[in-house]
Amino acid sequence: KHRIEEKMADESPKKKKKEKNDDSKTFADKSLILNENLMSATLARILGEQGRKNEAITMYNKLKLQIPEKSTFFAAEIEKLSKN
Repeated sequence: KHRIEEKMADESPKKKKKEKNDDSKTFADKSLILNENLMSATLARILGEQGRKNEAITMYNKLKLQIPEKSTFFAAEIEKLSKN
């Protein structure tokens, strides 16, 4: 019991807040990394709208290989992104 009280006394509110901010930043940083398993035309469009054109183009190129019957659509989207 005594150790728990010492530990709680050592953890000031500022320290807890800093740890929470660090955790939030780490989570936010990880959320910016694209997961190879999550690919869709909608996500590619959103990436393009966010200005992440290279990532959108990469996703459209992968989608062209996965869904060849829509490759013309994906190629047109890539062309639009390349012009802007």
